[in-house]
Amino acid sequence: MNIDSYVELAKSRLSLKRFMHSLSVSREAKKLAQKHGCDEIKAEIAGILHDIMKETSCEEQLAMIKEANIKLNEIERRSQKLWHAPAGAAYAKLRLKIIDKDILNAINYHTSGRANMSILEKVVFVADYISEDRKYNMLGKIKFLSSVSLDEAIVSGTEYTMKFLFKKKKLVDSQALETYNAALMRIQDKEK
Repeated sequence: MNIDSYVELAKSRLSLKRFMHSLSVSREAKKLAQKHGCDEIKAEIAGILHDIMKETSCEEQLAMIKEANIKLNEIERRSQKLWHAPAGAAYAKLRLKIIDKDILNAINYHTSGRANMSILEKVVFVADYISEDRKYNMLGKIKFLSSVSLDEAIVSGTEYTMKFLFKKKKLVDSQALETYNAALMRIQDKEK
């Protein structure tokens, strides 16, 4: 399949609002890939597919995760809003036959991130924060930081998300904290 096929697939599976978001993430991912030396086509594909399972039922998401033998940690099991990411990676692998691990990981880790993300994973993670349909008070700062440093954008984005989750008394996946710490350590190491 090519990018146009994935766009049509997303259009058929998602509401108009979610489809437009996915298009925007795909465009932002392509721009960030150009800026940060990453494969633009992989970035576009991961961007358009990142929420491919977002609007399916929790039962379908969980079934896809189980079919792919993906193990959820305790926080992930209790946080159904996180399921669409591993379910999306499983769908891309099992149904779309995508074998590129970097694309699959970019889809899988676009919500919480992980400590040692590839450039593509960082690109999609940040593109989801700064897509043109987003509206929140830190958007301008994170968008600016993304043009300078993906790690800086990741630190600000995860900080914003964790504060939001703390305020709402929601569970915070340990991977989000690992993402934050790893990005912050990379920034500190560069400053030495």
